[in-house]
Amino acid sequence: MEKQCPHCGAALTIRCRKCSAENESASEFCIQCGTSFKELARLLSECSYAMGCIGRADLAQARLILHEVEAAWPGLEDAKKVREELKKKEAVLQKPLDDLKKSMSQREYYKAQQQVQDIKQRYPGFRIQEEASIQTAIATADQTWKKMEQAEKAGSADRVIQYCEDIFALCADYPGVQEKMRLYPPDAASDVTVEADRTDGSNRISWKLSPSKGNLIYTVVRKEGAVSNSVSDGVKVGETGGSQLRD
Repeated sequence: MEKQCPHCGAALTIRCRKCSAENESASEFCIQCGTSFKELARLLSECSYAMGCIGRADLAQARLILHEVEAAWPGLEDAKKVREELKKKEAVLQKPLDDLKKSMSQREYYKAQQQVQDIKQRYPGFRIQEEASIQTAIATADQTWKKMEQAEKAGSADRVIQYCEDIFALCADYPGVQEKMRLYPPDAASDVTVEADRTDGSNRISWKLSPSKGNLIYTVVRKEGAVSNSVSDGVKVGETGGSQLRD
């Protein structure tokens, strides 16, 4: 136990946190192991600051400080406590961050933007590295939307579709882009033929491609005794960007 002044209660000794040796309170270095008490005080202050960073969800700064403290003084108890608290906070944030990365992998940047706002509202100091990428994708899609509007005013349906496809490739959940594309349906394929292949019993279905521009996908549906009214009305044979399929 550290000795205290009987009059004012001030500490008369200081115990080294490294070797537990007792030293006079005015000592700058431990008489047993040579530890600098000024350096120890600085590191303890850094640990306290790192703990505050964790409380504000500024985990990047907390990791940086903790790395420096652990390098300067391996095994420091205060640093161990900071490390444990950091792991707890990282575990709490893991699921929302995983959800965010999933949205980004699916190019759903408007959804990701809302997820970022939710995380920042709950943890105001938390830095999200992906935020800049999300903002860039949405801003680029905004610029492309303006080009699409200009093409629409000029009456260029092909350019409207091309810009809409570019927007969808940038941001799959961009508001209004799919509705806009439905206003400009492609011309139908023509000259559909079906030829039986006697070698394997299959049918080769071929057609003349649509003259419409854009990334068109052709879906072939089989329905016995009647004409299919939609892609869900019958048995789906397959999809292709080409001009033939086998059934």
